[in-house]
Amino acid sequence: MRWLAGILVVTACGSAPPRASSPDAARKAETAAQFNVASFSSRLAELKLEPVAIPSTRDMLGEGMVMANLGDPDARQPRPAGHVFEQNGQTFVAGPTVWSGDATQPPAWEFVRDAQGDIYRIERRPRIVETQTVREPGCQHPVFGSPCPACGSTDQVLYGPLPAGAQFKGSIEVAYDEKVVQTVWAEGMCNDPPPP
Repeated sequence: MRWLAGILVVTACGSAPPRASSPDAARKAETAAQFNVASFSSRLAELKLEPVAIPSTRDMLGEGMVMANLGDPDARQPRPAGHVFEQNGQTFVAGPTVWSGDATQPPAWEFVRDAQGDIYRIERRPRIVETQTVREPGCQHPVFGSPCPACGSTDQVLYGPLPAGAQFKGSIEVAYDEKVVQTVWAEGMCNDPPPP
């Protein structure tokens, strides 16, 4: 989901539909989610790709928000995203680097397996075929991250181990049709103060 000038845009792409503020919004979001799941699954079948679940863990790089300009001498450098490495005889793929204090976290990577057993990371390329708008009274409350950059931790998401004998072949784009439900709040964003 994303924000555009007080408009909450929801792209229901296979996960559970977001919590809605009214039965009408919930119904529309559920209908869109069902369409999107079927559309995406159909496209994978056309490409002869099979979804595969790859476990993920977090490798702590340092405490707080680790940034180069903070000069943390104990912080470790992350591996490049998509980098393949071996650990204890097993194969892993490096994912994104995240700070636990961010208001939102990046979505989990999705993986598929081709007929040869090789593994790819999916990059979704939705084609918006329908947009529905739900208008709600009041305002939408903002979501704040941690005001403390020294709190939490900076971690790198690691995916693996890969199935035995499988090779990671990078990313593959998957284009599919998608329906979008957007909620427009009458008063836009609420003027909630950030946490101290």
